[in-house]
Amino acid sequence: MNDYEQWMLQQGKLAWQPPQALPIDSWLQELFHQHALSDGHDPFPTLLTQLQSRVLWSSIVENELEPGMDLEGVVQLCIQARGLIKRWLLAPDDWQQLETPENRFFCHCYRLYVARLESLNSIDPVAIPELLIKHVKVSRERIKNVYLHGFNDVSEPGLLRLKDWLEQSGIGVHISGQKRIAGELFTIAHADYVDQFRQALLWGVEQWLSQPSIRVGIVVPNLQSSRLKLQQFCEDIASANKDKIQGPWQDVINITAGQPLSQYPIVAHLLLLLGGLKASLSLAEWDILLKSPYFKLAAGSLKQLDALTRFELFDRFVESLKQSNRARYNLDQIETLWSAFLLDTPLPESTESGTPLLEVEDNQSLLHLNKKHGFGQWLSWLERFTRALSWGQHRTLGSSEYQIMQRFREMLRTSWELDPYLTTVTWGEFVRELGIQTRSIVFQPQTETAPIQIMGSLEASGLNFDALWVCECESVNWPQITTPNPLLPRRTLVKFNMPGSGPERELAYAKAMLSGFRSAAKMVMFGWSQFEGEVEHLLSPLLADIPTARFRSENLDAESRAKQQRPLFELIDTLPADEKGSVVEDGRTKGGSALIKAQSLCPFKSFAEYRLGIRSPEQMQDGVKASDRGSLIHKVLESFWTSINSSAELNALVMDETVFDSHLDDLINREMLEFRKRIHLTPEALYALEHARTFSALKSWILNSEVLRQPFTIDRIEKRQSINVAGLELSLTVDRIDELEDGSKIVIDYKTGSVTTSSWLGERPEEPQLPLYTLLDPAQTRGVYFAIVRPDKSEWQGLGEEGIGFSEKKLRTVKTPVEGWDSQVQQWKHTLELLAQEFLQGHATVTPLKETTCQYCHLSSVCRIKELNGADS
Repeated sequence: MNDYEQWMLQQGKLAWQPPQALPIDSWLQELFHQHALSDGHDPFPTLLTQLQSRVLWSSIVENELEPGMDLEGVVQLCIQARGLIKRWLLAPDDWQQLETPENRFFCHCYRLYVARLESLNSIDPVAIPELLIKHVKVSRERIKNVYLHGFNDVSEPGLLRLKDWLEQSGIGVHISGQKRIAGELFTIAHADYVDQFRQALLWGVEQWLSQPSIRVGIVVPNLQSSRLKLQQFCEDIASANKDKIQGPWQDVINITAGQPLSQYPIVAHLLLLLGGLKASLSLAEWDILLKSPYFKLAAGSLKQLDALTRFELFDRFVESLKQSNRARYNLDQIETLWSAFLLDTPLPESTESGTPLLEVEDNQSLLHLNKKHGFGQWLSWLERFTRALSWGQHRTLGSSEYQIMQRFREMLRTSWELDPYLTTVTWGEFVRELGIQTRSIVFQPQTETAPIQIMGSLEASGLNFDALWVCECESVNWPQITTPNPLLPRRTLVKFNMPGSGPERELAYAKAMLSGFRSAAKMVMFGWSQFEGEVEHLLSPLLADIPTARFRSENLDAESRAKQQRPLFELIDTLPADEKGSVVEDGRTKGGSALIKAQSLCPFKSFAEYRLGIRSPEQMQDGVKASDRGSLIHKVLESFWTSINSSAELNALVMDETVFDSHLDDLINREMLEFRKRIHLTPEALYALEHARTFSALKSWILNSEVLRQPFTIDRIEKRQSINVAGLELSLTVDRIDELEDGSKIVIDYKTGSVTTSSWLGERPEEPQLPLYTLLDPAQTRGVYFAIVRPDKSEWQGLGEEGIGFSEKKLRTVKTPVEGWDSQVQQWKHTLELLAQEFLQGHATVTPLKETTCQYCHLSSVCRIKELNGADS
């Protein structure tokens, strides 16, 4: 259109009638509607829209397709195959050969589709040319000339027949293309794609700076997959050259590739919420919705809170949800947990509790989702729902966001076409249809015309530029390998030279495309990459005759922002290592044995977690976490030894296995009630499996380990005690303390993982918990033991005084310290006091006990150990 305007101005015209420029499918539909309304012939059939046609195909294919197959993928293949049949004017015998299962499937669905069209007295858009040619003669008074512009293959039989039909009506048909320009051609080799894209952009900017009025084209064949990289390079170049690119880089460079509507956040968040009204969502998805800027949840209860406070409140709510290790939640569960969270959370007085997250005009309307309705009814409900949510209305949208929202609303208005064809659908089916439509609509918000256009190869073909750079000119791209439509016989594709027929056609197509680029501008650069990772590439042989050149920008800064910032690091003062915090004056801190363990494993870890309060975020995992299983074992054993106070009572209980099993089973059932409240498992049968696993582990432990012990009585169970270690106050909870026949005591700690007594030893013990317990009553305590309670292992691991009456069976994993028990306790006391003093003095060096200490640590970004060791972060 710009070229036409320039041409008219050159002719001295001051005013002119602009040409009507339409995609050929739109023009044919316009002709159809014009003649469908005119008199003098039988009424035309109803024209289905592309949307209606797809839904019709989908209803047929869904009934014929085997479960588990990609319905939408097969539907798109069927639509594509029908389009090829119509464009190449294939007779039924040409493609209904029934040689493959795919072709037989398509032939069957095709017959059902055509029969459905006939029953509806309808046609689809691809059948318009055939109907017009058969029934209509175009008046030359209306149309004198038709220009077919931008067609890469003008030999398509359907296009040639359309041309003949127009010419028979006396209409001039002209196949036009780009203006052929004899310009300079060069190929440029680059090390990789990063260098290629960056140099192409720099070249384009330099061309524009030298002549601001010119049009520069940059062609990227795989533009959709490279879009994010190109955006980053544009930002880098604009940031590095602010004196030359003033204002947003989008004013100078336009990337034409749009994205599916479903990928834009304002639409993606709404679709996610609509799906969550009936189905469960992951915690990560609820996290997105609760913090979404596009609608206000809990608007009534939180209306007095500012945006930041609301965000922080929702963030705390999500953190509370992580405690249950529940992977997915439905809306009812989220609403219930939200109400409980508000009751337990201190809030400003103006905050109202008890109002739901989703405050619609009529809360009962959510029950509407349980029924089937017509597609139009769902659309009406959705309009009311988005209005109640203030979707996209409670904050000012940017231009792009506003255009995206308007395009989505336009899609909804168009979707009313489906009401006659989707008379009763469930809410899930309605949301699925919206998802299909938003994924199929590629949209790019409109911007001001930019002098540099980054385009895909199809968009750029047939256009002229003042300067052009074609990227990705490797042999793998020119010609490209294409996949034929599997629903049509291969021999048919080859016989009629159709897309996907073979390398000869793709070679001819690539030659034609590159020929157009060669003559599209006064200067054309063909860039290619020598390597992609470790894969070596070659220049396309179709460009081997073009001389090579080199380009490195001399007028623009080509460095990325990361490299630009490196010199700034030299301006930063290098300070002495900060490895010491303030002294803990009163010795009071919130912590127990885990504090000493952290100090032993790495002083910085202890300082960060217990002085700075940097705790590890709750990690989610499928099923039951090991820590939750350990807690369940602990709880049941606590209940068991509360009911059984001595080895004598234990031996009496196990005499009758039925009574013992029943007693243990009752205890597990009681603890499973609380377990169910905290831990969500799906399906329900997993709770029974967890019950069985716990029963098996505990029964094996009691019969194979506890029963074999020498006489003992229970002294204390899960008792919280305080202890002062070198001035540091610690709070300890001991799993169990037993008293032996001679009055001595032993400390027992239950473990459901893999541990050994070696973790207690050394100047920095890995597991200082049990050594700490010996300091509670060093005179009476004569042994410390790990009770390993696992389904696959029941074992004692311990250290005790020689000759102590612990077990009737000699246990190789229960030993006596080499230096004697009293010496070992004194050594532990000395070690633990040193660790406590380190903590009190603020000792916070980044000195992990071993490499594995850092393997699962959450503090690496804070302690910077990788940088300290000289490794790349």
